[in-house]
Amino acid sequence: MLAQPVISARQAPTDTPTVVYAPAPARTYSAAVGFGVPDFGVEIGIHAHEVSAASFSLPNESESYLASPRYLASTGSLDFRWTWLRFKYVSTYIHVGPGVGMVLDRSDGKRAWGQAVRFGTGIAVELPIIRLFVDASQTDLQLSSGDGMGVSTLSGITVGAALH
Repeated sequence: MLAQPVISARQAPTDTPTVVYAPAPARTYSAAVGFGVPDFGVEIGIHAHEVSAASFSLPNESESYLASPRYLASTGSLDFRWTWLRFKYVSTYIHVGPGVGMVLDRSDGKRAWGQAVRFGTGIAVELPIIRLFVDASQTDLQLSSGDGMGVSTLSGITVGAALH
């Protein structure tokens, strides 16, 4: 998934020069479980946003710390799906639902919680046991406290497989 970062500002002391580092390549990972009938379904999912190799390293105070992700963001969602068009093995669907989000500041361990709404559309190829899909979605996350206070938009394309 290609996503926009939840927190874009990195805080550095004002008396030191700011050095711009290239961020490590990052991806968003999702896992979900759901149920339903052929045209309607409900799905509960968790999503870890902008995860890279540097996401789980111990924070330090060096300038290279500015290049590593200071914040870890995750969201959970409850999606309601409607499959509105089918043609042989191909189907299209839309989904929408509420969510919750959390941003963890790795420098001091503070957490900020927020409410979200997730919506999107997709196309799937349905085989006897698995469904291969491409999904374009957007999550609007509103945080009420912390450095990321305000509304953040995470959008992207998910390529996946589902057992059914």
